[in-house]
Amino acid sequence: MLDWLDSLGWIVAHGPDIAPDTLAAERVDSGQAILEQRLRDAWHHKRVYQISCAWRLNSRSISVALPTLC
Repeated sequence: MLDWLDSLGWIVAHGPDIAPDTLAAERVDSGQAILEQRLRDAWHHKRVYQISCAWRLNSRSISVALPTLC
């Protein structure tokens, strides 16, 4: 599964490297399967990408797009 996600461009992290008791913690506890901040970041990136593909970015289109991202 991790190899498949890696092949799709996801960044795969080793569990102990992102454990709750480390400096690079990304989990609230060791049972947390979904890394919520990574999921939010990926969703935000996807929405920005969709908007930039749909519109030619300029100051007008950016001012219209920004409220949809919040």
